[in-house]
Amino acid sequence: MRALAEFVMRGRLQAIGVCLIGASLPPIHWLCTTVVSLVILRKGLSEGVFVLLWACLPLAIFFYLYGDLTPFIALFGTVCLAYILRVTASWEITLAAAVVVSALGSLIFELTAADLIAQLVDRYLDFLVEVQMQSNKANELATAGILPTHQEASNILFGYIVMGFGFSVVAFLILARWWQSLLYNPGGFGKEFQSLRLSPTIGTVLVVSLLLCFGLGEHLRWGRILTLPLLLAGIGFVHWIVAEKELSRSWLYGFYLMMVLMIQLMTPIIAMVALIDSWVDLRKKLRSDREV
Repeated sequence: MRALAEFVMRGRLQAIGVCLIGASLPPIHWLCTTVVSLVILRKGLSEGVFVLLWACLPLAIFFYLYGDLTPFIALFGTVCLAYILRVTASWEITLAAAVVVSALGSLIFELTAADLIAQLVDRYLDFLVEVQMQSNKANELATAGILPTHQEASNILFGYIVMGFGFSVVAFLILARWWQSLLYNPGGFGKEFQSLRLSPTIGTVLVVSLLLCFGLGEHLRWGRILTLPLLLAGIGFVHWIVAEKELSRSWLYGFYLMMVLMIQLMTPIIAMVALIDSWVDLRKKLRSDREV
């Protein structure tokens, strides 16, 4: 990874070449997005836009052939976040912006891929029916209202799409920031991530937004993406605990293993820890306890 980042930052031609290769091959579209973000983080928007325009050429051909705007949405969403991070040097603001960017990108995807989404919803409902039929409880569960309606299924699917976009653009940005840290500030990204903490204002806004979504019946569509900043801040807090207490990295490996195996349970717990840290500053209290 370091060698690739060094090659990209040697000059404009190298960055454009890697972007063209990445944008031309669907399995590594992420490479193009990450390279453009790295250029913006290091050299600014003017240089980044020049590389971005070249990267758009293969993506435009891809869109013409397959009608898929997803790579464009991911690219422009990540570029927006990279510019925000460069200007503000704040992960808190960047993550708040990621919620908005992901929401807008998903709405664009919903408008341009309505037929695809409808097909996915039908397949999702067919899958649920098939699972229930295999358990010999299809009729009972359906009459009990456990099967979601078509609109509910559409909202559930859209919620996952929004969350997927959110995690994707943030992951691409994190990779670009890590590359920048490797080249120009070794260890800097780790300290940045460990210090990630949402302000009480942002934490309160997220909670109020979640409550509004539940009140308006829109939680299936927007609830997951609103937890994204809290989830990442909570993960950052775990990294800070490991570094502050000088624990071995095996604690982090165990934590991520639990995240994978028990994601439904771990996600709300981590988000709640981040929210508490936002309101009462757990880091400060833990430091005080250690000093005493």
